[in-house]
Amino acid sequence: MKKCLWLVLTLAMVLLPVVGWSSPFLYCDPQPNTVIDYSVSLDGGAAVLVDATPIGTTGQVQLKYALAGVSAAAHTMTVKSVTVWGESAPVNFTFTKSASPVPVNLRVAQ
Repeated sequence: MKKCLWLVLTLAMVLLPVVGWSSPFLYCDPQPNTVIDYSVSLDGGAAVLVDATPIGTTGQVQLKYALAGVSAAAHTMTVKSVTVWGESAPVNFTFTKSASPVPVNLRVAQ
């Protein structure tokens, strides 16, 4: 029983902080593994190359781009897949990041 409780507590200590570090991500549907990178641009800015993320042993890849540092506003992402032969046509994705709600009715209580 003590070993089981120890295992549960250890897993909780390891896994719970990971949840706090998670971020919203921009994903795409699976693509063939001939895609090696994705060219990602935010609001017409300079494009960055993002490694294609393998999907297990399926032989497919996908885009996984962290949006953690994006400001609260409307944004347009432009994405192209990149192979050894060049880039695909651009695809735009528009979204709005909302600001966090402001706490209200703060008080000291006993």
